[in-house]
Amino acid sequence: MIAGWLIIGVIVVVGAMAIFRSQDFIYFINLSGRYFFFFVTVALVLFLVFSIYRVSTASDLHFTSFDGIMNAGKVYFGWFKGILSNVANVGGYAVKQDWTNVSVGRG
Repeated sequence: MIAGWLIIGVIVVVGAMAIFRSQDFIYFINLSGRYFFFFVTVALVLFLVFSIYRVSTASDLHFTSFDGIMNAGKVYFGWFKGILSNVANVGGYAVKQDWTNVSVGRG
């Protein structure tokens, strides 16, 4: 678990250094736009690897048999469904808020 957070921290620090050490920020934006598909693909692969690792260690899954792989798939997609459900709940809660009714206190 610590190794995963360490890797994420190193990636964030290296990314921040690349942005701030860049002499031309527009060049960095152009470069990231040119390789957008690559960045998205790497981010998805990293998400899949870390999330499968996290779910498999938390649920004590075994990948040695076909039944184990099927069970792991059910657990993983159940976990992923839970994440999407939580995101939908938070989004729905935010949409239902009355953002225009702002009371200014007089004091």
